[in-house]
Amino acid sequence: MNKLLMIWLIFNTSIVSGQNVVEQKRIEVSKEFMSIVEKAKLYKDSSIYKKIENLESGLLTLQSKYERYRIIVNTLSGYYTATKQYDKAIDLWIAGNKEGLFFPFDPKDDYYPYLQEYINNKRFLDFLAMNDTIKNRANVNSKAEYFVNLPINYNVNLKYPIIIILSIL
Repeated sequence: MNKLLMIWLIFNTSIVSGQNVVEQKRIEVSKEFMSIVEKAKLYKDSSIYKKIENLESGLLTLQSKYERYRIIVNTLSGYYTATKQYDKAIDLWIAGNKEGLFFPFDPKDDYYPYLQEYINNKRFLDFLAMNDTIKNRANVNSKAEYFVNLPINYNVNLKYPIIIILSIL
C-alpha cells in the first residue's frame, strides 16, 4: 500500500487524521474557549436562555477573533434565531464586522439554515452588504495557508499519490 503525501489547505481548524504522518498543524484554542464550550455542554438539558447567557458572558472574555467567530457563528446565532431574537443576532454580526470579522453568510445556501429567518429583514440585508464589503477587502491581500504532511517513511526518490483537502472558514 502506498503512503500518501498530503497537502492540506487551511481556512478552518481541522484535525488531520491519516496514516503515520510526520507532523500535524492545528490552530490551538485557548483554555478560556474550551472552558466556555465545556460549560455550554453542562447546560445541554437546560433552558436555551441559560445557554445564551453562558455563551454571551464567555464571548466577553475571549480575546481571539477566531474563537469569537466560532462562538458567534456556530452557536449564538442559531440560539438567537431559535428564540426569535433577530435584532440581537444582527447586532452581534454587525459588532463582529466592526472588529474585523466577516461571516460566510449566503441566505441561498443551506449551510446556515437559521439564515432563512432573515431573508426579508432589511437590517440583515444591509448587514450582508457591509459584510460582503469587508470580505472582499480582506480577499484582496489574503493568501491560502497550507501545510504538507509527509508519511513517516517518506523517500524523496519515490512518487506518492496526493490528497488535497480544501476547507473554508
